[in-house]
This record gives sequence, structure tokens and C-alpha cells, in this order.
Amino acid sequence: MRRGGYDVEFERVDLPSTLKSALDTQVWDLVVSDFSMPHFSGTDALRLLRAKGSDVPFIFVSGTMGEETAVAALQNGAQDYLMKTNLKRLVPAVQRALQEAEDRRQRKQMEQQVQQLRKFEAIGKLAGGIAHDFNNVIGVVLGWAEMGCEEAPPESRLHHHFQKIRDQAFWAARLTSQLLAFARRQVLQQRKLNLNTLVVEG
Repeated sequence: MRRGGYDVEFERVDLPSTLKSALDTQVWDLVVSDFSMPHFSGTDALRLLRAKGSDVPFIFVSGTMGEETAVAALQNGAQDYLMKTNLKRLVPAVQRALQEAEDRRQRKQMEQQVQQLRKFEAIGKLAGGIAHDFNNVIGVVLGWAEMGCEEAPPESRLHHHFQKIRDQAFWAARLTSQLLAFARRQVLQQRKLNLNTLVVEG
């Protein structure tokens, strides 16, 4: 592997407990396993690895593995199998397995991004629907506030109250425009606000 250009860091395990410990304590790029071991089998190692939800590439290197057993191993999630008499295939097999793993990772990442975009799209539609309904309510409030301002004496307390209602309705309308901008994925313009003024006006 080192002659093939890989910087190899490895841990040898031959028991289920040591394999579990190795998987729990470090992230591995590849598992290379013999098929027949004194206290453990490669098939059990593969089963344990997949049971933990890991999609780390798994390659069998064996001198006793028959073709039928090898096919079954591939069906159960192994990426490749090599005979010990043909180890010149090891580096190409590792290269292919790692590349396929990277392709799967990128594909999974893209699928997650698509799901995230769909969530944002759903939120945008919901926000847009709420904003439109809210605008209808605000329009009615503004209409009544305008009528109240026109009918109340200009300097009266009642006229002042109607002005406050109208001003707050305009403020609410600006908020709904921001909701609509979010729903349409428009870029919101940042602006400075005087919080003291807002508190007094509220």
C-alpha cells in the first residue's frame, strides 16, 4: 500500500470486541480482512460493520475463500475480494473502493442539500401564504384607521389614536413585505433603525 502511494495508518483486530472498539474510537477509510481467522471470521466482521451503519469500504484478502462465498460477501456489502496469490490487485482494488466511497459521500451530500432546499421552499410557500392573508387583514385595519382619521377632529385624542393604529398597520405591512421577500427569495436590504424611536412610536 505504501508503494502504491498511500500513507497507511492501521490497526489489527481479530475479535469482535476489538473491531467494535476500533470503529468507535476512530474514523477509518477502509477495512481489509482475511476470510478465516482463529477467533473471528471476515463475514462476521463485515456483518458487524454494516450493522453499525458504516459504509466504509470492505475488501476481503484470503487464500481460502471460494468463488461462491466471495459472491455472497459482495452481496452482503463487501466492495471486493482478492486471493493472497494475486496481491498485485490490491492497490487498484483499494483505489476503486475509495473512489466509489467518495462518490457515495458526494451523492449523499447532494441529496441532503436537495432535501434542505425543499424544506426552504415549503417554508417559503407557507410564509408567502401567511403574508398574503395578513396583508388582507392589514388592509382592512388601514381602511378603518384612515376613515377614523378623516372623521375624528384633527387635534382630538381620538384622531391621535387612529393615527397610531394607522402607523402600526403600516409597520405591520412592512413586516409582511419582508415575509413575501423571503418567500420569493429576494435579497432583503439592511438598514439602520433607531430603537428608541421605535419604542416611543410603539
